[in-house]
Amino acid sequence: MKYFEIRNSLNVKEIGKYPQVETAKNNCHIWDDPKFIERFEFDRIDSEVITSNAILHKRAKITDLVSAYIIGFSLKLLMSSKLKNILEQHSNSKFQFFRAPTIYKNEYYENYWIMHSHTFSFNYIDFEKSNFVLRKRKLGGGTFLENIEIRTIDEFKKVLNCDLKSKRIKFFCNNVILKSTIGEDFFSLRHVSGGFKHFVSEKLKVEIDKQNCTGIEFIPQPIN
Repeated sequence: MKYFEIRNSLNVKEIGKYPQVETAKNNCHIWDDPKFIERFEFDRIDSEVITSNAILHKRAKITDLVSAYIIGFSLKLLMSSKLKNILEQHSNSKFQFFRAPTIYKNEYYENYWIMHSHTFSFNYIDFEKSNFVLRKRKLGGGTFLENIEIRTIDEFKKVLNCDLKSKRIKFFCNNVILKSTIGEDFFSLRHVSGGFKHFVSEKLKVEIDKQNCTGIEFIPQPIN
């Protein structure tokens, strides 16, 4: 089966302006309140959570997937109820959805949600075919990338768990090759270039397209 990465659309004709979100109305002290959604990072949330209200740029258009790259939406997807209802049916408890009313031209759109990822499907990576790097510090300042061989998921987890803070800034996969034996229609990966990626099967892509969801770009993924 074919798989696609979900990305925010860059088509200005469709979205009006990129990114669509200009600022946000925060509903708590974002640096101190332990209930603020940014405090949970990639952990499952089993308590009350406080979200922000995204404020779209006046030239933006409101779409089902909205590009938001500000505090309150870090490494998360902002989406309409229509898209959320489709994805939630295939989430397999790996994602949580929290209501996040969105402001567009001074009007509140209540049917918007933040998708929070807390479980990642590293077992779907073909480690022998994918490429991994360490971003290390140079003695004179700056950084450089160094390739590192990773052949199994255990080796991958070992590098993640190693205390290499004095030698590197970041470890990630910069060229993900997926296995051909994936048994899900929707899953996520982190520790990849860009921080994280969300993937859907061709079957789920067709379903999303049939519902005319806007603001989405589907990038075909290499599969071994």
